[in-house]
Amino acid sequence: ESPATCEVFLCEKGLDLFLQLLKVFSRKAAVETKVLGLLNNIAEVSPLRSALINESFLTQLKYLLWSPNVDVSYFAAGIISHLVCASHEVWSDPSISKDDLLDELGKAVITWEEPKEEMVAYRSFQPFVPLLTAVNMHQVQLWALWALHHVTAKNSKRYCRMLVSEGVDDVLQQILNLPNTNGLVRDLAEKVFLVLQENGYSKDL
Repeated sequence: ESPATCEVFLCEKGLDLFLQLLKVFSRKAAVETKVLGLLNNIAEVSPLRSALINESFLTQLKYLLWSPNVDVSYFAAGIISHLVCASHEVWSDPSISKDDLLDELGKAVITWEEPKEEMVAYRSFQPFVPLLTAVNMHQVQLWALWALHHVTAKNSKRYCRMLVSEGVDDVLQQILNLPNTNGLVRDLAEKVFLVLQENGYSKDL
C-alpha cells in the first residue's frame, strides 16, 4: 500500500499478470475483488496513474463496472474515479474517452443497492479528498460519497471518528455550500452528515 511498492509492482509487469488473472477468473467475484482492491491502491498514487491508463485495462474496467456483484463494481468504479482525475496529458490517446468512462461511472453508481455487510476497509480517508473536490466531475464525487456513506453507516464507531478527525466533514460541508453541486451528490453528502449526527457528531447543514 506504499507508492514505492506500487511502483515495483508495475515495473515487474504486475499489471499484465493481473489482467491475465481477470480474464482467467472472469466472473469469479472473490478473485476480481482482490485484484481490483490491489489495483485501487496503485490508482491512488498520482504519478503511477499513467501506467493504468491504457485501452486494454480500461476496457476490462468498463466490463467489470457492470458486474452483478456490487463489490466488484465498486472497486472498478473506485479505480476509474482516481484515473479520471489524472492530468489531461495522460489522457492524450484518442482511442480512450474519459467522458465515456465518467458517463458509465455515474450510471453504475446509482444502480447499486446497499450491501448488508461491510465490504471494504480504509485506514484513512485522505485519498478521497481529491475525489470529493472534483467539482467538474460529479460522477467521481458520487462514488466517493457512496463509499463514505457505506463505511460510516456499516461501521459507525470507527469511521465517523476517522472522517471527522481527518477534517473530511469540512470538505463535505464545502460541497453542500456550493450552489451548483449536483443534486445526487448533495443528497449523498446529506446522508453522510445524517449518519454523523446519529452518532453524536453534530454539524449544521
